Amino acid sequence: MWAKSFRVPKVRGLRRLCLARALSAFGDSLSRVGLAFAVLALPGGGAGAAAVVLVWMAVPQLLVAPFGGVWADRYPRARVMIAADVVGAVTSALLAWELFSGSPNLTALAMLAGVSGVTAPLFNPASRAVLSQITPADQLTDVHAVMQTATSLALLLGLSLSGVVVGTLGPGWALAIDAASYAGSALMIAAARFPTHHRAQATDHSRPGLWREIRDGLAPVRRHRWVWLTSLQVSTCIAVFGAVTGILGPVAAHDQLGGVSAWSVIIAAPSLGALIGSWTVRMIQPRYPLRWVVGSAVLYPGAMIALALDAPVPITALSMGLVGVGTVFSRTLWHATLGQSFPEEVQGRIAAVDQLGYLALTPLVLAGTGPLATAYGYTPVLVGCAAVVALATLAAGVSRQVRALPATPNHVPAQQRRTQR
Repeated sequence: MWAKSFRVPKVRGLRRLCLARALSAFGDSLSRVGLAFAVLALPGGGAGAAAVVLVWMAVPQLLVAPFGGVWADRYPRARVMIAADVVGAVTSALLAWELFSGSPNLTALAMLAGVSGVTAPLFNPASRAVLSQITPADQLTDVHAVMQTATSLALLLGLSLSGVVVGTLGPGWALAIDAASYAGSALMIAAARFPTHHRAQATDHSRPGLWREIRDGLAPVRRHRWVWLTSLQVSTCIAVFGAVTGILGPVAAHDQLGGVSAWSVIIAAPSLGALIGSWTVRMIQPRYPLRWVVGSAVLYPGAMIALALDAPVPITALSMGLVGVGTVFSRTLWHATLGQSFPEEVQGRIAAVDQLGYLALTPLVLAGTGPLATAYGYTPVLVGCAAVVALATLAAGVSRQVRALPATPNHVPAQQRRTQR
């Protein structure tokens, strides 16, 4: 059974896609810490300034997300991913240039962060759709787990090195490395030579309009309660935890826990937990996967309470590691369930609608977190975040559709998946 956890499924292009995602994750982990502490070091920097940058990043993501799914289903998915990587490389290089200038401007950092924010809603739907396109139904969970393993290893390495890079070389170098990682990812995607799906081969005259395709992607979400309830719960956890790691955690580390060196240890812990989770999730075959998807969120509040109480770094890191385990269990089984449940030709839009939830919630959570932390301190806000996650998990868990949705039988072939729903 343990051997299965380390075996890479033989799926064409998977290794290069994993390497592309790992390169991006490594660079993103450095830039996340570098940008956060660069903003905190600005004159007047603090929770409010950090919230401004993150909101500027989140709003363009929300605006682009519906179109990213349509483009992933309409055009060759490799080209969409490469375009996203090019945008990320250019904007990260410009952010590095701004930080190297010696007198970075908050407005410039926020605007560039906003442009860089569009990379995720462009890349992720195309990436998830490619996995559903090239992977047999009975291997989807394994393939998503392998992808999580690759990104978790890269995040763990990047976040472990972030304190050294940011503390000794400066945040500008963290952003420069991020730019190089985007370029490397684009090269890997180009070398993978993924097959072109049949809708990308259609002419513009034979396709429905853009807004019609967006509505078609929303239809399965409206039709199945388990989709939107679970997506809303997962999105709430992601948005709230994003505020914790992007604003409240760095402020707590800056004020009480020892600064960037302590935070680099704490923020690396979820990646280590995610690595452990990505190995173990392949050993289970839950009869009702959404119970695991929703139930994994019970691990989130502990980390938030640990930060709120200024717990010692090892305890806080341990609680954050458990969040990483729960996140991988939730994300792997959730993505595999969506990939098994809907036709391949709408997978890009399904992924886009799924991420639209947390992209819509993120700016609202961030916009509220910064001012509240400034006014009342980070402790009560962290406790409130834990309560929000608990309530969202309870709301999804009481739904019978969520609890009773069975796993899609592994013997169901891709062609049958296209018609069964």
